[in-house]
Amino acid sequence: MRKIVVTTETRRFIAKTFGTSEVNVGYALRFISNNDAARRMRKLALELGGVIRLELPECETIHDANGMMIQTMENGARLECNKETNEVRLLHDGDLVAVYYDVTLDKLAHIQRMAAELGGQKKL
Repeated sequence: MRKIVVTTETRRFIAKTFGTSEVNVGYALRFISNNDAARRMRKLALELGGVIRLELPECETIHDANGMMIQTMENGARLECNKETNEVRLLHDGDLVAVYYDVTLDKLAHIQRMAAELGGQKKL
């Protein structure tokens, strides 16, 4: 999950500045809402020292000399990422589940979360 981390004081300041609740600020900082106000809240949060964080499922990751990154998760999911073509293959228990093309880091984080949820593994 992508989010902007700020102090409680900063979150309150943003809520007061925009005349909204801290809950709405939280939605904006976790990229749940994406309207104009949410984008402006995120911009202000970053200007006030907020830091973007990605929370991803824990998994074994191997980078090899052939331009591949392989991630194996506890639930039997496996991501095979070609770093040259940006293609990602998602397998579960050896069966191909999906192939993704032109994968960016944001898309990879989403694919990793989906992989972690296969077979009921707890989402982080």
